[in-house]
Amino acid sequence: AGNAAISAHGATVLKKLGELLRAKGNHAAILKPLAKSHATEHKIPINNFKLISEV
Repeated sequence: AGNAAISAHGATVLKKLGELLRAKGNHAAILKPLAKSHATEHKIPINNFKLISEV
């Protein structure tokens, strides 16, 4: 039971987190496109990403 869309998003977030951990320092290559898509497609303010990373 639960929201399938929320479950799918959680899986996506965990997958990206795994990529970040494997990147071992090359986070910008992963975070910049992610921040851009969240700002343009999902309308999440870019300042939210600046709180957790250097975007």
